[in-house]
Amino acid sequence: MKYLILLFCFPFQLSALHVYFFPGLSVDSRVYSRLELNDSIEVTFLEWDMPDEGETMASYASRYRSQIDTTEAYAFVGLSLGGMVAIELAEIMKPAECVLISSAVCRDDLPGRYRVLESIPLYKVVNGKVLALTSMVLPYIIPIDHSGAHLYGDMVRQYDALMFQRQVHMLIHWDRQTTCINYVHIHGSKDKIIPYKKQAKIDFLIRGGGHKMLMTHAEEINLILKQVLIG
Repeated sequence: MKYLILLFCFPFQLSALHVYFFPGLSVDSRVYSRLELNDSIEVTFLEWDMPDEGETMASYASRYRSQIDTTEAYAFVGLSLGGMVAIELAEIMKPAECVLISSAVCRDDLPGRYRVLESIPLYKVVNGKVLALTSMVLPYIIPIDHSGAHLYGDMVRQYDALMFQRQVHMLIHWDRQTTCINYVHIHGSKDKIIPYKKQAKIDFLIRGGGHKMLMTHAEEINLILKQVLIG
């Protein structure tokens, strides 16, 4: 009886799900700035480390293991390249949820044109000047509102060129063939960077969403994340 009294007097507090967000290629955690998640989850926005030359996706993902608090329930959300890193990390850590946005699960889900870069590594000529020029034209060529386009431009301009080169190398040499992870995939119907028709499984298709839909369709994605992560 005394244990029942203690339970009522000191009820258990369920710990909040801790969600770790991985950014995408050429962007940082600001890419998630338009999401408005519930206070019932704890959020950590991870930033990229510089990959070693020739480092594999699996090796790179394992670096983030030390940043995950495994004493509580945790989940991963990854955008584009961040989703691929999240899948690799999930293979060794088994999070409560693994959510991919505009991403891929294995090598075969990527467009064949990426493999051309193995033979013709054009990405190696990308330097700070190229990123700066790209950032200047982004506001005029992507269908995002003024503030969103300039935010994207700022992220690209400030991105480290060597980081970009090494991450692209890692991406085009990604060797994952399949996954046993139970993941949730959110993808846009107009994504030209990673076309949705190449994907093995899509749980939520955002109509009209492109690769930068975190800027254009944040409200829809926000509702999905709340459904998946909070219930």
